[in-house]
Amino acid sequence: MMPIGERDWKRFVPLKKRALERYCRTTLADVAGLCAPLHDTGEDEDSGPSAHKQYLDVYWLVQERNKQMARAFDGHSRSRAPLQLLALVEMGLLTDTEISEFSSDLQTLLHRPRLAESDA
Repeated sequence: MMPIGERDWKRFVPLKKRALERYCRTTLADVAGLCAPLHDTGEDEDSGPSAHKQYLDVYWLVQERNKQMARAFDGHSRSRAPLQLLALVEMGLLTDTEISEFSSDLQTLLHRPRLAESDA
């Protein structure tokens, strides 16, 4: 895959930061959701999911999200940018408006996975 051009690179850099913020907010909300039953029950320690089970669920979620985060955000180079953009699209972190700001070649690449999924 070819590195992206200067115009697309200048759009990618701030977009990657926004997407990371979206990703982290979603992950934190999911972690809070896993923890909520423990705090919201107001009951004793023997009712509802155990703190240990909730901890394990949170640990598993964070581990999985870290793997996804690494694929989409680790490394910062023009050569990795197209693959990272594809990952961001796959993860639902980019809006159609944001995608439309890129060059037509890059938009074609980014829309290709969606077309393949709809054909399946």
